[in-house]
Amino acid sequence: ELCNMRLLAIIAAHLVKHDLRIVARNRRIAGVEVDIVAADDARNEWVVVEVKTTTTGTPGERRVDRHRLRRLERAASTLGIDRSVRIMIVAVGLLNTPPEIRIFEV
Repeated sequence: ELCNMRLLAIIAAHLVKHDLRIVARNRRIAGVEVDIVAADDARNEWVVVEVKTTTTGTPGERRVDRHRLRRLERAASTLGIDRSVRIMIVAVGLLNTPPEIRIFEV
């Protein structure tokens, strides 16, 4: 089983391959625990990343409910002072090795 820090490191490396710069991991912003904060310098945007894992058939992206999305939006609004912000869900399927990583823009 992958520990949380190792999993975040794998996801961070995956995001870097998609031209994102990792700014912070497990950061509390406006009272909201954010898994990863990244910068998309080419688009001049902050990216708030929510990571959801699954070991069952239920996709991780379906586990982000409206309440969690509102909380992520609150964190994003705090970051959005100097650049625009977008929210990204990273669904990680742990049934296979290596894990299956899928990215969803919100």
